[in-house]
Amino acid sequence: MYVYVCMYVYVTIKDFNSCSSSITETERIGETDMASASPSPSPGKEQGMPPYSVKLNPTDALELVKQGASLLILDMPPGTLLGFDLQTLSVGPLFKGIKMIPPGPHFIYYSATNKHENTSQSFFTGFFIHPGPADIIVRRWDPQLEMLVKLCDEDEEERYKMSVKKLEFDQFLGAYDVHHYKAWKRISSHIDAEVI
Repeated sequence: MYVYVCMYVYVTIKDFNSCSSSITETERIGETDMASASPSPSPGKEQGMPPYSVKLNPTDALELVKQGASLLILDMPPGTLLGFDLQTLSVGPLFKGIKMIPPGPHFIYYSATNKHENTSQSFFTGFFIHPGPADIIVRRWDPQLEMLVKLCDEDEEERYKMSVKKLEFDQFLGAYDVHHYKAWKRISSHIDAEVI
């Protein structure tokens, strides 16, 4: 018996250590019911691409849910290319990040979507994270900077983290593809928190 974690995903990520300065009332947790977001057709489905899925046995899946970190990505535009270690995806309209991330170093990279042509034509920007077990990292897409930024409001960030812990974003988070993890671990074996 296997557990399949499926989701149509289209991704891009950018990040600085600065924080987002533009927050509207509708973006604040508690004022928007994420679970009631009406699904729209995924660009991948329209283009004949299969859904993103990860095949795990139930024991491994449960362990990753308990010990894995999460990267919550807010407001990333659909069509953005997002890379996570050795995997590149295109973000769909319901995408909110990655869950079940094994502890250790990971490289996130992204390319902004051309606003006028809805194509990805910019350079890739990236950053490393080094989450511990069950850590939650929150980033928001800043449309002016075209990158992922930290939230300025610590209380807001804590509310988002609590929402992830309560699994309120679970259906919008893609699972980390553990099948690429062994190769990534070999490549990143000399990268630690001190290096990052």
